[in-house]
Amino acid sequence: MKSLIIGASAGLGRALSEVLASKGHELFLVASDARDINPMVSDLSYRYKTRVYGCDLDLRDFSPNILYEKVHSSIGEIDNLFLVAGISFLERDFAQLSVEEIEQIINVNFLSCIKIVSIFLKDLTNSANKNCVGIGSVAASRARNRNTTYAACKKGLEFFFSGLKHLTANTNLKIQFYRVGFLDTQLNFEQKSLIPKASPTFIAEKLYKGLGKDIEMRYLPWWWAGIMFIYKMIPWFLYKRIGVVDLRS
Repeated sequence: MKSLIIGASAGLGRALSEVLASKGHELFLVASDARDINPMVSDLSYRYKTRVYGCDLDLRDFSPNILYEKVHSSIGEIDNLFLVAGISFLERDFAQLSVEEIEQIINVNFLSCIKIVSIFLKDLTNSANKNCVGIGSVAASRARNRNTTYAACKKGLEFFFSGLKHLTANTNLKIQFYRVGFLDTQLNFEQKSLIPKASPTFIAEKLYKGLGKDIEMRYLPWWWAGIMFIYKMIPWFLYKRIGVVDLRS
């Protein structure tokens, strides 16, 4: 199979690249920095004896048509599209973010995904055994006063995938969307949590096993479903007291 991974150089994207290469997939890897992606291409193609290509791409501002041409000239028509890339500024949000940072969050987490899905849709609906996989976040389960812009983009992406599933209901394309919890990566190293952080490789294996299935939305790891159910049930008079930010200061 031929797989395109957007956001392949770190964390979940890197683990997914490794898992798919080990299964014999031909890969086209996309990341923001050529210094990250080029060594990965060489390493995976050598170790797993499969065709691996890649390019650096700034998801804040890019041409989907050029990306499409690069992918097709390398591996041809794709079978799987994985949208893994994401950016947030952790606990900063609202007025703490500059306009430029807000645009980055929207472009990377939401707008770029819609552009990429739209340009590759003709590949994905052309024949059987195709998959389109979106990565969301548990942050989109209930709005709070931190990381809201990022979470809103992930919520919007989830809504877009629901529409995509409806659009392609009479085709052979399988849609999968996941709300992923905290991962054990360098990005989250300093974040303290009572909830265990999942291994990116564990999540990547679950994504691989989900290929060929219709999954409108699923939590990964599974235990986040129960946690978020309870979280959403907290009544407003209590919820509004959690992590209060005093705007008068």
